Amino acid sequence: MRKWAKCLDEIGLRKGFIYESIVVTVSREGKPNFAPMGVRRLNNENLSLKIFKETKTLKNLLETYEATVNFIWDVELFYLCVFEKKKVLKDKVCSSLMVKPPRLKDAGVYIESSVRSHREMKNSRVEVVLAVKHVKAEKTFPKLLCRCDYAVIESLIHVTRIPVFLKKRNFKKAKDLASLIEHYSSLTQRVCPGSTHEKIMLNILKRTKKYLNNFDN
Repeated sequence: MRKWAKCLDEIGLRKGFIYESIVVTVSREGKPNFAPMGVRRLNNENLSLKIFKETKTLKNLLETYEATVNFIWDVELFYLCVFEKKKVLKDKVCSSLMVKPPRLKDAGVYIESSVRSHREMKNSRVEVVLAVKHVKAEKTFPKLLCRCDYAVIESLIHVTRIPVFLKKRNFKKAKDLASLIEHYSSLTQRVCPGSTHEKIMLNILKRTKKYLNNFDN
């Protein structure tokens, strides 16, 4: 087994599975960008990201060739990374050990990586293969499962994709995602009433409606 295989096994990253993360990259000028993104373990030392062509994440990766992949349990931090990035930059990040992109302080697990290769795909995406350079896992208590956590994470991913599909005039896909977000918003009101999850979902729903209304107008 290669150098990083045991580390990836110990943190629970199984081959072929997709895990939700916050990927941090930097521009040529050194400006960080945060993006919620599914990452797949390919083998003992490589990860895979499938990224839309128009994104800052892809642009940064093809210009500066490095990223940190951060696995976090806090859905509020997920939300901040998507919509309130200045707050994250202010006090939620710290320097990485081997790469220029910073890591999230509160990540339960983070992986520092560099671009090994990339290839264009048929669905307006590019697959980027990342080589693992460093892995760190913090000692934390077990996370209890709650449907609201997954509802918020799914909705954050969906809401970032709606403008992409609207730009491509794929209205059906955009509206399908909007319907899913409405479903998840109702779920959080029922399962987690009065919670931060509910407030985040209402904000996501508001942004979703704004995207659709702006495009209609």
